[in-house]
Amino acid sequence: MSSDPLQQADLQQTETLLRESFDGNPPSLRQLRGRVGDPLAALVSEAAELQWRARQKLASATHSDPQSLWWTTARSLAQATPARVADLKARLLSCERVWDLCCGIGGDSLALLRNASTTNVGQVYSVDRDPVLMAMLKENVRLNQPVAETRWEAICDDVLSQDYQSNDGVHIDPDRRIDGKRTTRPQDYSPAWAEVCQIVDRVAAALIKLAPAAELPKSETNGLVDWPALPLHRAWISLSGSVREQLLICGAALDQTSEVVGQPLSPGQRSAIVLRADGDPAVFAAADWSLPAPRASQVQRWMIDPDAAVRAAGLTVAFADAYQASTLGGPAGYLTSDQLTEADAGRLNQNGLAICESVLWSGSSDDRRLRKKMRSLDVYPQRVKTRGVSQDPNQLEKRYRECGTHPATLWIGKNGKGQYAVLSHCQLSLSPRDQGTQLDPECSIE
Repeated sequence: MSSDPLQQADLQQTETLLRESFDGNPPSLRQLRGRVGDPLAALVSEAAELQWRARQKLASATHSDPQSLWWTTARSLAQATPARVADLKARLLSCERVWDLCCGIGGDSLALLRNASTTNVGQVYSVDRDPVLMAMLKENVRLNQPVAETRWEAICDDVLSQDYQSNDGVHIDPDRRIDGKRTTRPQDYSPAWAEVCQIVDRVAAALIKLAPAAELPKSETNGLVDWPALPLHRAWISLSGSVREQLLICGAALDQTSEVVGQPLSPGQRSAIVLRADGDPAVFAAADWSLPAPRASQVQRWMIDPDAAVRAAGLTVAFADAYQASTLGGPAGYLTSDQLTEADAGRLNQNGLAICESVLWSGSSDDRRLRKKMRSLDVYPQRVKTRGVSQDPNQLEKRYRECGTHPATLWIGKNGKGQYAVLSHCQLSLSPRDQGTQLDPECSIE
């Protein structure tokens, strides 16, 4: 291989090597170097090691191939959007021309191309200034999402120099690593926050991907600096209980998002978007996230744990207010309620916005008393949830596994200086003798 920048043809020529390295008896790095040269050998070796993770993260549920190949590096795979999240975001841009900026290896580009095949999106542009990433993107599209050349263009260039039109839609994923280290400051991203806003203000609809913990820059007077002119909504997206990204939804993309999620979303709001097993989103949105946190002195009839996206969005207290719940130990703790209805609990459990379980017992987290109580109720912890305490859930699950025969959930948390334990019904029926069990007199938390 020459010293010229990596080209798509270089990857095509080594596709067999990549497949052999992952599926069969892989050649050593030394053997690879002898066949294709040092830089490409290292890339093949790294991509082979990442194939299983890449397939898990990037393969779409509707366009998956168990034998698919993905060109990637560890860094580019870490920044790539999971396919289920990318498929949701692709549905939020319905413009005739859509741009995927800072596209990397193509997680979002492939989703935009999948969506374009069934919608009125006519042209997709993928832009990244890194020639290695661009070569990998082209191969990933060829191998996993073939598309007509007239509908897709891959551009190796700076995103700031593109010819955007006023009715375009853009998705932009700025590089969040500076000198190899992650940063949550958008002003340190590449392109920087001010440059991102310049692009957004030239189009009709935009999605800006940020780190979940990112805070937008503010001036000394607490006014937002370099704020896009388009109406903007902040959303946190979770998948399988983990927050994957913060998404700024701008302009016409906000109306499209409201249509997709089946719920009106407004500029200035925050929302938590939870992707369920069936791929459909569940949403909790609020305009006021600065409400005072109602505190409970003791565990009530229900224990509630909002999804991680609700917590990341800072909406725990707003969520508690919406469902007449109180916090145990403040917003960082679990929620508890006497007012939650069976219908709301069932709906929240089903859509994934929260785990809601009726309380079987609550009291001290002392090991001896807890073990004794489990034996008297004939339950064991099928699931252990801890918050604000040092105990290891896996160790607790093993420790109490032989205490009973019926599954329950064990919750351990802090309320003030005290530590409490709760046993709940784990959404499964207990034996007839247990279904009438009342709250233990010890349920008051010191």
